[in-house]
Amino acid sequence: MKYILGLDTSTDQTSVAIATLDQPGYAPGSAVEIFHEVHLDPLAHGEVLPKMVARGLEVLGDKEITHVVIGMGPGPFTGLRTGIAFGQSFAFAKSIPWIGVCSLDAIAGRTSNPDFIVATDAKRKEVFYARYIEGIRDGEPRIASPISLRTLGLSAIGEGAVKYGLIPKSQYLYPNATTLIELAFSGQTYSQPIYLR
Repeated sequence: MKYILGLDTSTDQTSVAIATLDQPGYAPGSAVEIFHEVHLDPLAHGEVLPKMVARGLEVLGDKEITHVVIGMGPGPFTGLRTGIAFGQSFAFAKSIPWIGVCSLDAIAGRTSNPDFIVATDAKRKEVFYARYIEGIRDGEPRIASPISLRTLGLSAIGEGAVKYGLIPKSQYLYPNATTLIELAFSGQTYSQPIYLR
């Protein structure tokens, strides 16, 4: 049985989850969530992440984490680096493997739209984005101005899409750590942070 710690700090939100996962490959809802907590504050990743993980480990009890899954971005440098450094250090201390996943995929994995864009806030009046067709990401994540994305005429989700007026609201704003866990064994993984500037 895999007991997997998932974490993401690529956006304004810190997301931490612990879940079990029996089947390899991505399947929505395949992870059995044991713990999930989020905290919305772009300046508090470093402060809240260790506390959230500690609470998750208390819930897990005497069982041991077997894998760490880390949201690798894209995202603003400081916040993204906080989660990656923490996750890698945790895995190293426990002598367990870590797996990197594109954070945008963890937003896209929660919707069934056939053709859409996930956009998160890149600051400086730009967004990190990727297009998804039938649930599959079309190429690597990119950075762009929100105005240029409007010309594509596609539906969008993510906090960047809301902040810059691509859509009036969105149900799926931030990466979900449980979805990261579900994606971790699908083969689309990253060993390096996704820095786009």
